[in-house]
Amino acid sequence: ALVLMLVTTTQRTTIAVSAENQRGPNTDGECRREELMQPQVEILQSDENRLALRYSLTNDRGREIFLFNRLFVTDRTGKRTVDPNHVYVSVDGTTLLIGKTLVFVPEEKEVEYPEVPYMTRLEPGESFEEVLELMPPVREHNPYRRTDIEKAADHVVECHELVLILGYFTPPEASWVREVEQGENTELATSYGLAIQAFDSVVSAPVAVRCGCIVVGHATE
Repeated sequence: ALVLMLVTTTQRTTIAVSAENQRGPNTDGECRREELMQPQVEILQSDENRLALRYSLTNDRGREIFLFNRLFVTDRTGKRTVDPNHVYVSVDGTTLLIGKTLVFVPEEKEVEYPEVPYMTRLEPGESFEEVLELMPPVREHNPYRRTDIEKAADHVVECHELVLILGYFTPPEASWVREVEQGENTELATSYGLAIQAFDSVVSAPVAVRCGCIVVGHATE
């Protein structure tokens, strides 16, 4: 089974996500099958120069959901800039796992400001589509990676398949979502404390790629 530790480490336990059975964590920290909703992924280009893909998702949940797909980068002054191509990345063997999702803070780590992506609202039955472009080699990225592991050597592997993980939020009350101004744009936001109470995720089927990936924090053998 394909395990994605990156996007499913909860404050209570670690959930294994399998790309074979498309399971994701529910709000109780347990796994359940997503029978209806699954991201569709189309590879547009996959070579040494560019990895481009188009993904789409239709909200079949029967209620409003908010995708955690508006990831941002933060500069030294604290300014946030939304980057449509910014994703969380993990490598499992020769499988490239990319996530637009909420990453849970590990139990052993203290974080003053957990990273919570901005969101896109999807009404019941509404579809969303987006194109991602990444520059190979694609480097692993996790906002809470342990610094002692990062001191070890990186190494490059060639990935042969890709799996996309999309996190989403189903707030029970409208007040759980707020609008914030970011530059010239208005973004939909929530707090980490609220997000973890109504979080879930969906996983795409694996698709074939040919892409160099940088595995961070592992000594070269």
